[in-house]
Amino acid sequence: MKQPTPYLLNILNSIESIVSYIPETELEFMEDNMCQDAILMRLQDIGENLSKLRDMFPEFWENNAIDSWIKAIGLRNIISHGYAEVNISTIWSLVSKDLKPFKDSIQSNI
Repeated sequence: MKQPTPYLLNILNSIESIVSYIPETELEFMEDNMCQDAILMRLQDIGENLSKLRDMFPEFWENNAIDSWIKAIGLRNIISHGYAEVNISTIWSLVSKDLKPFKDSIQSNI
């Protein structure tokens, strides 16, 4: 029987990758297209795994999903279907300020 744990672990893996990619300053981030691309790819992966959790484990989703999980799926859709619309300043804010509580919300469900 399938379980949500592998998807949650994939999300944690992507978060750890993002943490390893984040430069010291916003300016460094804004000037590093490769870093931006790597982080966007990992954010897309996070949203994809959350989407699978929502679709495959509706009871788990209903009992555990928080607003940031829903927003991560929306971000995945923006990255996947409207790359030019991604606001890199918003991405910086997300990974520099919101990643830790997001990570905690995932870890608390493993």
